[in-house]
Amino acid sequence: MKFHPSTLISLLILSATASPLSSRNQQAKKPAACTVGGGKAANNATKPVEAPKPAANGTANGNTTAAVAVLPDGRIAQGAVPEDFNVLASKFKSAVVKADGLVFSDIVAFPAVEQSLFDISTNTKAFSLSISDAAIFTPKGGAPDLLTRRADLLPSIASTLANIATTGKKTMHFSFQQDAATPLNLTHDYQVAFLETADFATHQFDVRVGKVVDAAPGSPGADGTNIVVNGNSKNAAGVQTLFSTPFTAGFQNFAVQMDFDLNTIQIFHSTENNPLVQVTEPLPNDNSGNGEYHFAVLKNAVGGQQPPIAGSEAVIFGGIFMQDTAVDAVLLQ
Repeated sequence: MKFHPSTLISLLILSATASPLSSRNQQAKKPAACTVGGGKAANNATKPVEAPKPAANGTANGNTTAAVAVLPDGRIAQGAVPEDFNVLASKFKSAVVKADGLVFSDIVAFPAVEQSLFDISTNTKAFSLSISDAAIFTPKGGAPDLLTRRADLLPSIASTLANIATTGKKTMHFSFQQDAATPLNLTHDYQVAFLETADFATHQFDVRVGKVVDAAPGSPGADGTNIVVNGNSKNAAGVQTLFSTPFTAGFQNFAVQMDFDLNTIQIFHSTENNPLVQVTEPLPNDNSGNGEYHFAVLKNAVGGQQPPIAGSEAVIFGGIFMQDTAVDAVLLQ
């Protein structure tokens, strides 16, 4: 089966209409202060499971006209260069989400950092994604969003076919850390990883750092020192904080397991190269709406203002890949 070129173009245009949730939903309820503490270490790997291998050149299975749906895999080969993010064969969509006039090689780099937890076995490498004052996103057919600065990487079109990444029981792995050379301004709110519904109306989960917009006083996101994992942004009882942890130096590793049939979400976490630990039980969460995963530097306004960025601000990502955990246990290392 092959895609007609017009079909591919339509898919790319649809993704370009995505806009940050915070600017669409200014009336969202404040996050609830319901941090889940570090749970018991639970090695639930009931049988040995080998980490899926990335493509040899770090760019295959990207946003080409692939006929076969594949799970997202954003691990980058050692020989990759920033320009590999510009082409249709990229591991991530090459057209969105970024400012007009930029290509991803303008904002992707390969800093000298240790490999993340799930880059070691595959000998892949981390990359940084940066924003500057030029990072003003213009949704397709809309006006420039002047209150945010953003750059998002979305896994390839092949990983959206047949909703392969948003059906059944899937686990998204990813690691991130600050770039010491171009640090974030943690008096602001940043979204660094989320799943956004296909209609762009909701985030089924949302990973934030910095001083989270509308965080209740005393809640984990209130002072800018924590990573906060929130559940569905349209939860009727208010946005629920599923897990939080201090935003310390070095890689922060996450696995987010979502059961799209039972509508549950479960979080695993560790730091540096330590094995993942189960930190929540499966929790109720509205996972409906399909959509796409984003790995981003999405800086929201504070007090309705977006102060100038001095130079650039970046997040380093690594070890991005998805497991089908309907049968296999979540990989912990």
